[in-house]
Amino acid sequence: MPTNRHPIRHPHRGRLNHAQDMTLQYGPDPSWDAFRDAAEQRNAWIRNRDRLLAWYRHRRRPAAWWQFEAPIRYPGYDKEQSTLYAAGLLTAEECAELDDFWRKEFERAQQPDFFHCEGPGQFLKGEPAKRAHYQWADIPRALVKQGTAQRRRRTSAGLRLRARRSRRSEEKIPRRRGTGARTNETNRRTAHPCATPLSAQAQRGRFPCRPFASPIPSSMP
Repeated sequence: MPTNRHPIRHPHRGRLNHAQDMTLQYGPDPSWDAFRDAAEQRNAWIRNRDRLLAWYRHRRRPAAWWQFEAPIRYPGYDKEQSTLYAAGLLTAEECAELDDFWRKEFERAQQPDFFHCEGPGQFLKGEPAKRAHYQWADIPRALVKQGTAQRRRRTSAGLRLRARRSRRSEEKIPRRRGTGARTNETNRRTAHPCATPLSAQAQRGRFPCRPFASPIPSSMP
């Protein structure tokens, strides 16, 4: 039976070109002519949401998610991870990855020779380097305070343990008799009088010990 109806074809339904895909991931750009209006962009996001979120699960979210679904305001690229973490919008796997990443970067900043490069020829050391590194890694301030307090407690506990071991080792070492200034003075007092040099005794005019004199014959043969 003949008919005048023609089927509506959608050869590109659900398929994004490069400009549209980049716009949904990173936001609009003046050089990209991606969508005619916001409604078309929203429809493209709804059709490709699951695919983009599955690919974008690395502790961040696409720009279209922040534009159409986010319950909070976009804080910027530098604070995106900590904001999602604090708001509870990350998966358990992403939270575990962030905890491990932040712990490693915090411990890295505690090295004695640590420094942070701000640019060509701009190097920071000490506390300024630590603060700059914490900001670069987007470590929350509460976690920085917690890690610093734990590190101080571990350091104090280690110092007390070393002092306790040092005292125990000193107590186990037996003390030798006849050592020290007091023992030397006692030995000097109890020494035999003959141990004094003869010249000194002659100067004092007394000889407490009888000298060993060989007998002198009365007459020579």
